[in-house]
Amino acid sequence: MGSISREIRLKQKAKVEVLLAARQAELVERGVDAGLALRDVTLRNLKARLVQAKRRLAAIDAHETHVKDVAERKASGVEVGGDEGKGKGKGEAKAKGEAKAKGEAKAKGEAKAKGEAKAKGEAKKSKDRGGDEAKPPKAPKPKKGEQAEGA
Repeated sequence: MGSISREIRLKQKAKVEVLLAARQAELVERGVDAGLALRDVTLRNLKARLVQAKRRLAAIDAHETHVKDVAERKASGVEVGGDEGKGKGKGEAKAKGEAKAKGEAKAKGEAKAKGEAKAKGEAKKSKDRGGDEAKPPKAPKPKKGEQAEGA
């Protein structure tokens, strides 16, 4: 079931439904108990394949509706994605610039508050580690050849 085509998935689903009905009829014909029929490996496999096909069809539907929504938004002129400044008129760019400036001012205020909180957090961390004192660098280890000569 590696296809993303709706028609192929519908055919696969129909085929599995036919096989499932045939297997259920076969089990009833044999006189298999309902509890044992639930444990039938082939029946469980067919049910799983049916669920897979239904989920894939639902995913295809969701993808198609998303694509339609994006196409409608593009057609109506609403920005879709991160294409800033491409194909915009002066009026649109000016209005967008004003909205962007307001958004930046708000974001700066939030960033400033976050920056102060972050600075306080770093001060706490440095106290936990023993302050701003730096540890002296470690002496380099002698190389293998030098170690043999010195011993």
